[in-house]
Amino acid sequence: MNERGLVEVPENAIRDDPIAFGLTAPQLGILGGAVVIGAVLNLLPLPEPIRLVLALLGGGPIVVAAILPVRGEPAYRWLIRAVRHVRNRRCWQATLVVPDKWQLSEAGHTDQGSSRPLQARVAADADPGPALQVADDREIALRTDGTVEAETSATGEASRALERTPMETGAARLRLLRPSGTGSSDPGPAAPSREELERPPAIPHVLSGLRVVAVMSFAGGVGKTTLAVEVATLIASRARYRTIEGDEQPLGVLLLDASRTSPACALRLGLDGEPVSRSRAPRAWTDPGAFEAARETTRWATDLVTLAPHPLVVGRDAADFAARDAQAILDEAQRAGYQLLVADLGTVHEEGQRHLIDQASLVLAVVRPTIESLPDLLRVAEYVRTLAMGRKLAVVGNMADDDATIRRLAAEADVPIVALLPSTPGVVTAGDRGEPAWHTDPAFEQALQPVINAVWPLMAGSRRRSLDPVRGMASAVRRALRHVSGSRS
Repeated sequence: MNERGLVEVPENAIRDDPIAFGLTAPQLGILGGAVVIGAVLNLLPLPEPIRLVLALLGGGPIVVAAILPVRGEPAYRWLIRAVRHVRNRRCWQATLVVPDKWQLSEAGHTDQGSSRPLQARVAADADPGPALQVADDREIALRTDGTVEAETSATGEASRALERTPMETGAARLRLLRPSGTGSSDPGPAAPSREELERPPAIPHVLSGLRVVAVMSFAGGVGKTTLAVEVATLIASRARYRTIEGDEQPLGVLLLDASRTSPACALRLGLDGEPVSRSRAPRAWTDPGAFEAARETTRWATDLVTLAPHPLVVGRDAADFAARDAQAILDEAQRAGYQLLVADLGTVHEEGQRHLIDQASLVLAVVRPTIESLPDLLRVAEYVRTLAMGRKLAVVGNMADDDATIRRLAAEADVPIVALLPSTPGVVTAGDRGEPAWHTDPAFEQALQPVINAVWPLMAGSRRRSLDPVRGMASAVRRALRHVSGSRS
């Protein structure tokens, strides 16, 4: 119970936990709906064999969609994802080529007898006739009479060159781009730069609290610290949010090194000896000012807080890391304005590490395809489920060039796999230099994207919809009602 007298229930606790017969609440609700449909069809004034067939045809597929597991999830969730994928807005890259008619020169005049492709980015569902933004400050307007009008601008003054040619004489090539979450089909005043196109869209700041992601493994040397550092720094460098006033701000990311037996995040981020020693000083986290004194700023847009070493390491009496200490860190992080906390839990777990797992939205178990590490996947799954947090657990395979064994064990433990990261020499060299590997290795950054999207789902786009079937269906009904009312008006 919190300070307002309300009972705190972990997110998705009721929806995802089995309630009866090994089924969750949504599955039982869907089965109940199938029973109701079958009962209604059975009341029709038809012969009994026909009613039986109609009841089976009406309720049978619903029962199968609710119960049938597909890759560890009920089939109805995959159907919801398929519908959302079909309904997503598509963007296309258009290349308009006007052959042997005219060519726009840099001065804004036309040159006869040659052709030059003009690049434009258009939306598939855009209204006919809008001006299309062109990457080199040109503008193409599609006319309703089947002609193309071209316009150029030079050094801030409106210098125009208009030339028309029948649309059928030109060639148009389209290729599908990834869905864009922001913006409308109307053109902006200027063409976006390449950096703006590659940068993720700004997400409206609608988060009510701190999102906690825990990285854990009971085996050493599997890459927990490396994964935590890579994920935290990449999200801090790329993710943005928009305030209520409309200002665009970088996301606040805090990296918590909770590995008390072998803290290494500070060295992995390239901090000097003095900040490393200062960050490992013993503290009472419930004392005022302890969080500020422990927080270290790095050059990778990520702040770091390191716990004091475990008594097994320093060889002297030291305070245990209790649940109240972990909660004090979370409270101070939220008060300081962070939106994401990535915690490296290490291999030895105290009460505080277990509290972080309890408060986490996602727990990533890191596994390597080695004899020492592979059995750890089953141990981690059993441990997290003992804490009643199994619904949060997912697997990341590190240096998994051969992923057959990891996939088999993940299926045996019934744990989803987020990503399988290949062996990359750049990770080792980046660690020696004290910098993230994604900074210099684009291939590793691309392989890391599934983990990034799992840790911070809003990185995938501001129009990413929730996978909650209840809220998703309610939202679909509301959109349909608005569409019907709009068409009638």
